[in-house]
Amino acid sequence: ECSKKNMKMEKLEEIIKELINMHISLYLERESVLQELNQQKPVMDECQQLNQKKDNLISEMAQLECKSQNLYEDLKDDTITEAEYLSMKADYMERIGKIKNECEELDKAISMLKKDTKVSFEVSDNMNKFMGFEELTPEIIRAFIKKITFFGDNRIEVEYTFSDQLVLLDELIEERMQLCGAM
Repeated sequence: ECSKKNMKMEKLEEIIKELINMHISLYLERESVLQELNQQKPVMDECQQLNQKKDNLISEMAQLECKSQNLYEDLKDDTITEAEYLSMKADYMERIGKIKNECEELDKAISMLKKDTKVSFEVSDNMNKFMGFEELTPEIIRAFIKKITFFGDNRIEVEYTFSDQLVLLDELIEERMQLCGAM
């Protein structure tokens, strides 16, 4: 059963224009909130602690690599047996692997903390470029609209190209607020 899905183009353009402008304002406001939160001492302290932890792990990894290299000399000098060499070498390599994984996780956490205000430079540039636009153009539609669905009751649903970035912004803001004790 089909329902009549009819809307004047001028009305649709006006609605889409208002929606995009509203979302541009929302997105830029969220970037501003994130920027303010990133300047808070608890966020900066957390970033510093993570960097210190990573530096300590890198130092430990360097020591383990040095010990691992020295094992061969100990084997050659008959200070340790081949079985001991293989066992200790495997232990060192396992710990080095774990440290590398921990460093990767710390890099991700540090990267997320250092995300200033832009989760996507392209989206942010488009937001700033088209902020307050007056006329809906194909370029604006391509930049912001993924899909428009029409329903029979004069209702439309708009899917935006930047939805994921807006969700990420909100998640980052929530994390920062928890870190700052503002929730």
